[in-house]
Amino acid sequence: MQNSIDEPGDIGSWWQTEESAQVVARLHPSPVDLADAFRDDRWQTREARAYWLWIIESDESDDDPESYSATPEWIVEFLDVELSPLTDFRIFAKNNDPEVEDAGVLTVRTRFLLWNALSDISVDMDSLTNDWSEWASSVKGDMPLMVQSQPREWWREMSRSAEGLCTAARLGRWDVLLPRIPAEEALSFTRNTHGVHGGGA
Repeated sequence: MQNSIDEPGDIGSWWQTEESAQVVARLHPSPVDLADAFRDDRWQTREARAYWLWIIESDESDDDPESYSATPEWIVEFLDVELSPLTDFRIFAKNNDPEVEDAGVLTVRTRFLLWNALSDISVDMDSLTNDWSEWASSVKGDMPLMVQSQPREWWREMSRSAEGLCTAARLGRWDVLLPRIPAEEALSFTRNTHGVHGGGA
């Protein structure tokens, strides 16, 4: 969200985009229509943003040249940049979830918490393997002592496992979420320290 005082004719250029992105659609929802603007399906497929501006309305009948009134106006913009489910942390795909009676502890809510925790772990592991001598990894510190001294390549495998489990949680791939190798077993242990403790009520 952003806000500013601006002239009505400047709305289209107030919040500049990067050179690689263009605004392909711009909505001006009224306050009562704002909820509908946020339900637009394009939020799930492309970069988008919402902000409001204070629009200056000069009063010509006022003798004070610095006197003005202003009203807020909401702006919703969709860019020509598609979201990537493999790289964009904001995406959580609700796919292939079982019926409520078959879900067990992995309800949609619990799967979201699991995905969120695994996202944090994946980002931490990526930073650890890229900035090996400088990154103070919280995930590494949560691991059993016997593995904390493993070499960098071992942690690269851990990072790849974290990415795989993160994607599986996002897509609801129950078969892939089951630990199959020691790295995934270690991650299953670690993710409990990052906010996932079961239960989906």
